[in-house]
Amino acid sequence: EVTAAYETALEIENTLATDASLTQVEMNELSYELYETWDAVLNSLWGNLKESLPAEEMAELTTEELAWIDEKEAAVAEAGEEYAGGSLQSFAENEKAASITRKRVYVLLNKLS
Repeated sequence: EVTAAYETALEIENTLATDASLTQVEMNELSYELYETWDAVLNSLWGNLKESLPAEEMAELTTEELAWIDEKEAAVAEAGEEYAGGSLQSFAENEKAASITRKRVYVLLNKLS
């Protein structure tokens, strides 16, 4: 699942980097798709962790995850501040959310090992 997400993300990132014909709306949509790709894997991993970790360890991880969510939301908001109200705001926020979520996927994946 992570490998498939990585491959999908790579395709989206390549399109964003090389397709000069994309409109800003299309770039915003693709950047959101990139974020959604990683978020879906994160949610799937979370479900696997809930099934495999002892309750106490899962409670600790849940506290850690809630803090991570707060940090992610703050970083995403900060990424969009420069473009507040502009057409690049969504793109900047989606890119930041995708990057942070991708990193978190690998952190959680290590907890399954």
